[in-house]
Amino acid sequence: MKKKKLLFITPVNPLAKSRGRNLRAYSWVHHLIKKYEVTILCTSVSGEFYQTDEKKQVSDIPVHSYRKKLGFLRRIFNLLLLKPTAWNSVTGSFKKWIVQEKIGQYDVILCFRHVNIPAGFFLLKHLNCSELWLDLDEVDSEVKRQISTLQFRNGDIRQAMRMRLESQLYRVQEWLNLNRFQKIFVTTAAEKQKLRKMYGIEKSEIFENKLSVHRTDCKNPGRPFRFLFVGNSGYYPNFDAISFIADEVIPSVREKTTIPFKCTILGGGDSNKLLEKVRSANEMEYIYDLDDLTELYDNTDAVLIPLRAGGGSSFKLIEAMSFSKPVVATPVGVRGFNLNPGQEVLIGTTADELAEQCCKLMENRDLFRKLSLNGQKWFIEHNSFEPVF
Repeated sequence: MKKKKLLFITPVNPLAKSRGRNLRAYSWVHHLIKKYEVTILCTSVSGEFYQTDEKKQVSDIPVHSYRKKLGFLRRIFNLLLLKPTAWNSVTGSFKKWIVQEKIGQYDVILCFRHVNIPAGFFLLKHLNCSELWLDLDEVDSEVKRQISTLQFRNGDIRQAMRMRLESQLYRVQEWLNLNRFQKIFVTTAAEKQKLRKMYGIEKSEIFENKLSVHRTDCKNPGRPFRFLFVGNSGYYPNFDAISFIADEVIPSVREKTTIPFKCTILGGGDSNKLLEKVRSANEMEYIYDLDDLTELYDNTDAVLIPLRAGGGSSFKLIEAMSFSKPVVATPVGVRGFNLNPGQEVLIGTTADELAEQCCKLMENRDLFRKLSLNGQKWFIEHNSFEPVF
C-alpha cells in the first residue's frame, strides 16, 4: 500500500544529536517515516537556523530550507498587530519561495510549534491538502505566564512584563486558531487537560518525547562525586535553575557533607553575570556546549534538574535516565511524568531539600544503584525508541 505524503513544517532542523526542540522534531520524523512519505520544510523563525547535517539528521528525507530569518522590524510589527513577537506571518517572499521551490502535493501538513501556524494555513490552501495537524508540545501561553511569574519573583521586572505580554498574545492566538486543526499533539496528559480546560479542546493526542537507550561507564571512580545540569541559559527557566544551583543548592550541599563533589553546567548562552557566578564556586565548572554528550555522561554520577517553571515534559529527565543516571529534581523538573519519589527519582522543592537529597545519593550507594536501575527501567518502558536493549 502506497504511503500518504506528509509535509513537516518546523522552525528548527530535526537533529538526532541535539536537545530540546531539535530533538523533539527528530523524534517526530523518526516516528512519521514508518507510516508516511515525509518531506521537511525548515524555516528559521527562531533566529537559530542550523545547517543541514546529513550525519545527524534523519537520512533520505527531502529537506526544503527557508533561510530568511525573522528580523527585529518584523517582530515589532507583530507586536503592533497583537501577535507574539516570533509569529511567522506569511510574507510575499515566502510565497514566492514556495512557488520556486516546487514543494509538491501532500495529504497531511504537520506544523511543529505554534509560531508556524500561518505557514500551515497558507500551505493548506496552496497545496490543496486535506488535513492540518499541530504539534503544540505545551500550551505556550501558560508556560510563558509561569516564566513571567518566576521573573517577577526574582526581581527581573522588565523581563517579566515583556513575558506577561507575550503570554497574553499567545493566549489570543490559541483562542483564535487551535480549534481549526484536525489533530493537536502535546507531550503529557497534564497539557492535554490544560487544552480541555482553557479552550474546550477534546481532540488532542499525546506524543511523548523519545530518546535512544545509552550504555555508559563511570570513569575514574576515585574522583569527586559529579553532578550535572544540562540546559541552555538563554532560556529563562534554565538561567534561573543555574543561578539557583550556584547561589543556594551548592552552598547547602557544602554545609551538609564532607564528601568531595563537583557540579558541571552545560549551559550555552552568553550571560557574563551567570558565568562569573558559576566559575566563582570551587565545586562548579561551566561548559558552553558539546555535540556528543556521551563522554560527559560517562564522567557524571547524577543529574540535577532544579527547574522552577516550564511546561510539557522535560528532555533533561529522560536524557539522564537514558544514560542510567540518578536524578535529583524539583516537582517542575519531573513534570508530566508519573514517577515514584525515592524509587525512580529524588524530589526536593527548596534548596535545603534538594541538598539533602544530593547528600543521600552521595552517601548511600544502595540508593544510588536503585535509582540508576529503576530510572533506566522506567525510561525503557515509557520513553525509549527501543523497548529493550
